[in-house]
Amino acid sequence: MPSTSETLGAWLSSVWSPVSASVGAVLGAIATHLWRRFRARMVVLRCQVIHAPVANAPGMIGHELEVKYLGVVAPNLFQCNVTLENDSNTDLTGVVLNMAYRDGTVFVSGGGAIEGSNQFLPLTQAFMDASARLTALPEKDRVQSVDWQYTSSRRDFVIPVLNRMARATFFFTVHGLSASLPKLSVTTDHVGVRLVDQPPRQLFWGVPNDRGALLGFLTGVVLLIVLPRLLVASWTLSWVLFLFGALALPLGALMIKGWRLLVRVMS
Repeated sequence: MPSTSETLGAWLSSVWSPVSASVGAVLGAIATHLWRRFRARMVVLRCQVIHAPVANAPGMIGHELEVKYLGVVAPNLFQCNVTLENDSNTDLTGVVLNMAYRDGTVFVSGGGAIEGSNQFLPLTQAFMDASARLTALPEKDRVQSVDWQYTSSRRDFVIPVLNRMARATFFFTVHGLSASLPKLSVTTDHVGVRLVDQPPRQLFWGVPNDRGALLGFLTGVVLLIVLPRLLVASWTLSWVLFLFGALALPLGALMIKGWRLLVRVMS
């Protein structure tokens, strides 16, 4: 004959089991909803700007290379490469991207497109209107025009669609006032978007080397703590840790790419 305490315990267990399962399901649903909202609000655009001299680079050894533009010697020409990546789980539409030089550097030519697309990205209507007004002026009056100052040192683009993990690339030829590398400012006022300047980094399978190597190293440390409790043969443990040490970067890169894929599927 079960005692009263045993009977009460069995009854509480039978009642609590479905309650705990329901509470767990509700908490899981709430956590998933909050996670999706959190990821949706974190719209980050990563921007990388690289300048390379076309001629007469500082410290250049050998004969000088003379470059002319419209018949005039242009000694400080640079190639400018701008990469913009949507590092989020949100597809963006109608992003206006503003590029400007404040050091006297002027744009000579160039444009941009979405990687994998054959369509060039259009300039904003305001920029096109300023260019039209400038073209309508006599050539001798253009340099003194406000529109000249605007159109020569800026480029404002409209990105109709920038899907998650997509990239927009821009290539320009620019002319600076000196042989020093120009500084391009890239901004956007799109709602809910934060543009982050990202210096050039070495990538492995699309993952920064430092992130992949760090994650691979930390995983190896965790295995060093856990595996001795699971594996009896010391030689097996030694080989596993050796492989993780030798392949820390590839394994870390794979884990980061797998995590990104899981987040994209869950969102």
